Amino acid sequence: MGRIWKGYLRLWRELTGIKMFLFYALHFTAIFAVLQYFVFLRITGSGMSFVWSTDGTDQHFARLLYISDNAHALFSSLFSGEGIKWPLYDFRTGFTVHDLQVGLPHLLAALWPSDKMDSFYPILVIGNYYLAGLTFSAMGFFFKQKPFPVLIGAVAYSFCGYAVYAGVRHPHFMVPIILLPVLIMGTERALRGERSILLSVAVILSLTAQWGLYFSCMQVVFVVLYTITRLICMPKDVKFKVRGLRLLNVMLWGILGVLIACAVAIPSLISMTGDGRADPELAKTLELWKYSSYYFKTYLLNFSVNHSAHSGWLIVSLSVLAVPALAMLFTDRDREVRHLQIIWVVLTVMHSIPLFAFILSGFSNIANRFCFGYAFFNVMILMFELSKIREITKKRFIIMSVIVAAYIAACFIVQPSVEILPYAFIVGTYIVAAVLFIVFHKKDLLRTGSVMMVLLIMTAVAAPFTAKYIYTDYYLTQFYKGGKETIEEDYLYSASQSTTIKNDSDFFRIDGNAVPYKGSASGFHYGLNTLTGYPYFGWSNGYDEWVQEMEMARYHNKHRFLGINARPQLLTLSSIKYFMDRRTDYSVVPYGFDDVEEIPRGPVTDVVTENENPLPIGYTYDSYMLRSDYEKLWALDKQEAIMENVVIDEAPSSVKLASSSSITPAATRVPCSISGLVGITCENGKYTINNPNAMMILEFEGLPETNTYLRFNNMVFDYVKSNYMLVSVSSNYTTAVCTFTDCGYIYYTGQDSMLLDLGYNEPALTRAAITFDHVGSFTMDDIEIWCESMEAYPEQVSSLKGAVLENLEFGNRSLKGTISTDEDKFLLVTIPYMNGWTAYLDGEEVRLYQANTAFMGIEIPAGDHSVEFRYWLPGLTPGLILSFTGILGMTAAIIIWNRKNRKCNTVKSGGSIDNEQK
Repeated sequence: MGRIWKGYLRLWRELTGIKMFLFYALHFTAIFAVLQYFVFLRITGSGMSFVWSTDGTDQHFARLLYISDNAHALFSSLFSGEGIKWPLYDFRTGFTVHDLQVGLPHLLAALWPSDKMDSFYPILVIGNYYLAGLTFSAMGFFFKQKPFPVLIGAVAYSFCGYAVYAGVRHPHFMVPIILLPVLIMGTERALRGERSILLSVAVILSLTAQWGLYFSCMQVVFVVLYTITRLICMPKDVKFKVRGLRLLNVMLWGILGVLIACAVAIPSLISMTGDGRADPELAKTLELWKYSSYYFKTYLLNFSVNHSAHSGWLIVSLSVLAVPALAMLFTDRDREVRHLQIIWVVLTVMHSIPLFAFILSGFSNIANRFCFGYAFFNVMILMFELSKIREITKKRFIIMSVIVAAYIAACFIVQPSVEILPYAFIVGTYIVAAVLFIVFHKKDLLRTGSVMMVLLIMTAVAAPFTAKYIYTDYYLTQFYKGGKETIEEDYLYSASQSTTIKNDSDFFRIDGNAVPYKGSASGFHYGLNTLTGYPYFGWSNGYDEWVQEMEMARYHNKHRFLGINARPQLLTLSSIKYFMDRRTDYSVVPYGFDDVEEIPRGPVTDVVTENENPLPIGYTYDSYMLRSDYEKLWALDKQEAIMENVVIDEAPSSVKLASSSSITPAATRVPCSISGLVGITCENGKYTINNPNAMMILEFEGLPETNTYLRFNNMVFDYVKSNYMLVSVSSNYTTAVCTFTDCGYIYYTGQDSMLLDLGYNEPALTRAAITFDHVGSFTMDDIEIWCESMEAYPEQVSSLKGAVLENLEFGNRSLKGTISTDEDKFLLVTIPYMNGWTAYLDGEEVRLYQANTAFMGIEIPAGDHSVEFRYWLPGLTPGLILSFTGILGMTAAIIIWNRKNRKCNTVKSGGSIDNEQK
């Protein structure tokens, strides 16, 4: 048996080249296949899929459906000779800007039928983990590290805490982990003075294939940090000029990669910097210099093996060997690892100051999502140090033991009641390895091989061990049984089954009152036009501003748009023709919408209601109001204003329209009083919700035959136990809901005033019960009741139909039509306003206005006209030019490099990782 074991260990030492790689790959694949089963067993064993409830269906799963649907449509159009069909602007997704960045593994969805996407999703998720291990392994071999340390590192990297936690919830969060080893390899080649096409390719992938420039910016930080520290820590005999040339080499291949990626990167950058997520003003309200003691406690406790909740998105759980590896690093006097020492210190400082998390989160919140780089460098340290395990002296061993003991002691000091098992696991691993190291101290091969095998086994066992503590019972409740099954629970699927809607050939939009939380972004999949969704980044800021200025009820965070709250005027002005009502005895059906079809859905029934007064995608005004006057109005008066006038920034220049500076309010405020508090206390104007489902009772004298609104005026929640407070308002006949967020929450909407439409009622409403679903506290200016007459509403809509856009033609990036009018008009099209659109009247470009905040329009002189609106992604043209320039530059660089006898091959390089250059 001993002879077989020695022979097996000798294979690890003696095999080279492709044989070694295949031998290694066989082991990694086998280990990974077993580990992934146990790591994900708590999820798969509970009958859940990998589709996360918060972002899974309406962001990640929807994105895969979109790729699949459009790819198959493209293939079909190409084979049928119809040409390229891929929407640069998609009318089905409404206010969303196309994001050209697509996670590289996600592109495989193009080959997958959309109705089978549930079978592709686990392949995507688990495949990401496997790819992360492979790229780390490639980096290990690139640095000529020994196979066993590389294997241990690959296992630790694939299943580090960040990966285990985030890779399931957000599959695209694994792409940065996959690419970072490739970026470091490419950077290292350039630092050695070699031609580094690999760096260019890695940069291109970073900027185009990982779904989010946020991660690209993080990777820039890591590459720059690695480059600077490597240059500083090169041997003293490497001259300053040589170091400068190496830096220029890194810049050359990096910049060429950036240029080639510009066709995708520039539009993505414009979209990212222009959307509502980036908000530098948040710096005034956030603590940017100091984390809480809880943050540092979880930082310490979870550093090696996870056992508790994380804080601020700092998910470490690096490896069972993380602490011993650091002890080896900082007792290692070899100059070749000096740069790793500096990198570790710098990154640790960055993870200790909130400012860095705020900057690297795109000025949108404080979240340490860049901790994937921290995990990478810690595992890289582990790999490098394990390769030198034979060099450990007795003195270093004692110091390392003291450091490990000190870490365990510190954990118990900060949290004496901490569960002991994770730390027993760390100590046990260290002791077993130490004993083997001592017992076989005279047998180098057997000693090293046995120790490495034990460390590999313990590292592998640590992966499901960490997963056990991350995949808690609460974590598991956040997943669905399947993506398709889940999105089909919502009203958009019901709408797709409606005969009425199927037979309607006009352009129209659809909305509903069953909050489309699970499938809000899947309307495109059913061929429906909506104004709901949850874009990763890139949407119409005008539409977002409209939602806020109209005080529309929110149903989730700032970035999730879930409908127009059954407000009839806003529905009609948005070209919404059908409203889906998940029918209950207390449903709010918008005024002017009639039941036309019922869709039974098991325990519930979705009712299709049709707008009696629908407006097409293009309708006209004969009067305008300047924005300066409009801004003086409050929400319901603004709503009335845009029923009568188009709101624009400047007076029309080529047509004569009537102007208006004020309106006659249609809504009347009625007296309202709080008659009871159940489970709520009030002291000095602050309301404290003491238990879930606490209630506030209102009494008022409503008006008959009016649309009634309840307004929360400046209701600010300074504490909500779960960050989101669902507020339900039940009147005599109807129930409406909205969601407030804790003002200290990283996804705080910033909207503290909301209008809830309680519907049109002939008998006057007199009571309302407000229910709060969580414990929390808030202050407010007031709760108001407004009753709005609807007498003028049909005539207002009829006036807007005086001249409409007809003979519509929808293209991949355009809308064409014709219009006839006997007098000057202003044509408004319900395409959410965003940069990139141009307008043409009778073939001539004309000024495009932002109209009614959310939409856009043009001036129309009297007569018959052809109209066209064209869209081109902002930044795409300069991006394409720069990409072409980059390709030319890359070609020239390769040709020159190949022809020139590089003198730098004879210059000594720094560090052992450059020994082949000495």
